[in-house]
Amino acid sequence: MRNLIVFLLGMAVAFPVIWLSNIFSPTSYVVRILDKSECRNPQYIIETKYQSISVSGEQIDYYGALVPNGAEAFIYVHPPDEKSGDFTYKVVANYSNCVTIKSEPRTVKLGWILYEFVDENNIKHTVRAR
Repeated sequence: MRNLIVFLLGMAVAFPVIWLSNIFSPTSYVVRILDKSECRNPQYIIETKYQSISVSGEQIDYYGALVPNGAEAFIYVHPPDEKSGDFTYKVVANYSNCVTIKSEPRTVKLGWILYEFVDENNIKHTVRAR
């Protein structure tokens, strides 16, 4: 019981410290993809100068709350530690029954939550939160 109390107290103290440090000194950004294209078997790729991150299959939520007839995905991007400042990325959406869609390059700052909307063979970009 004592170990559980110590663990819970540690989590209660650690969470605000980690959360505040990410606000004031962010180390990543998140890309949320909302896909209304109704194409099958999507694979989403975030391409940066340093890495490419891909999500597909069970990593994608189908028929979610925001896109009930489509797909939703969260992609967490953590650039290399020695790099800082602005980062440029592109979104690529691959499907089994539709053409591949690529976005224009986007330049962002660390700590941003970014929303990409796939609709009618386009990827539209909106920054929602920082």
